[in-house]
Amino acid sequence: MTNRTKYLRRYHTPETKRFIDELSRYKEALNAEANRVFASFLSSIASDHYSVMRDVVNKLGTADCLLSLAHVAHQEGYVRPEFIEEDSLEIVDGRHPMIEALRTDPFVPNTLCIGGDYPRSNVITGPNMGGKSSVVRMVALIAIMAQIGSYVPAKAVRLGLLDGVFSRMGGASTIFWVSLSLISMLVKRPMNSLADGQLSW
Repeated sequence: MTNRTKYLRRYHTPETKRFIDELSRYKEALNAEANRVFASFLSSIASDHYSVMRDVVNKLGTADCLLSLAHVAHQEGYVRPEFIEEDSLEIVDGRHPMIEALRTDPFVPNTLCIGGDYPRSNVITGPNMGGKSSVVRMVALIAIMAQIGSYVPAKAVRLGLLDGVFSRMGGASTIFWVSLSLISMLVKRPMNSLADGQLSW
């Protein structure tokens, strides 16, 4: 008897059990042989065609990146950023690209000017869930997208070259001296770095 229920009992004859065991052995042998052949196939590719496959993958990755940037550039409301010699960042009616893509209601645009004729720092305040973090991330994303050669979600963007983007989101548990030490570190960085931070006490 192989199994039973309240109303049913199932039996296998010795010959049937022998066939089932033999079938299981054949399945195991088949899986082992398939794995061996596949490993041999991968090994032959790695030894004989690795350089060609690597070049193909790299070129496909480059083509995919350029196609994605072209797709973004054709979207409505995206503009080509203007790079300038000055150490400044000007965003006119900028929008958060991810929030705008995921939500159905329109994203309220924000204008921000840092450096040049404007102060090099901004204090972003507001109530909880008021969008402070969204603004900080929007600035960082627009700066990064511009640096990689992408169009950006804004009416106009002018910026100098950046060597880094630093961002820190502080919550209710933020310790005052930790925030001050972070600000001190960012101030000592080269002036062509963008530092965004939201501090709450």
